[in-house]
Amino acid sequence: MKLIYILTLFSLSAFANDTIIIGASNNETSIGFTDSSFSYNPNKSFCFIGSMSEVCDQVYYDAYKMQSSYASGAHDTIEIKACGIKEVGDNWESDRNEIFVEVKYKLTDDYGGDIDVTKKIDVCR
Repeated sequence: MKLIYILTLFSLSAFANDTIIIGASNNETSIGFTDSSFSYNPNKSFCFIGSMSEVCDQVYYDAYKMQSSYASGAHDTIEIKACGIKEVGDNWESDRNEIFVEVKYKLTDDYGGDIDVTKKIDVCR
């Protein structure tokens, strides 16, 4: 139900994209690829709705927005090290392998925070 509510709000947005990323940790849900060294949670997960081929573009765009905020006075930022579609499995039938987007990034802040992170972004289910 919460996901339907979020999607409804997002679809009403004037800036709605074809692909959206949703983040979740504990009782917190966010739209867009966001993370912070201040509130880093290794259990935070991400999923997407839309096209897998557009996920990295959205990741880079959301990181750019955070970097712009940092340049304007925010105290933490993100640097994307790598983003791409990854296939895991040794099945010759590729439809049985796991396919997802993997993103590697670094979270830093003005107070010494420095965290290297690798996350999987899978289709929202």
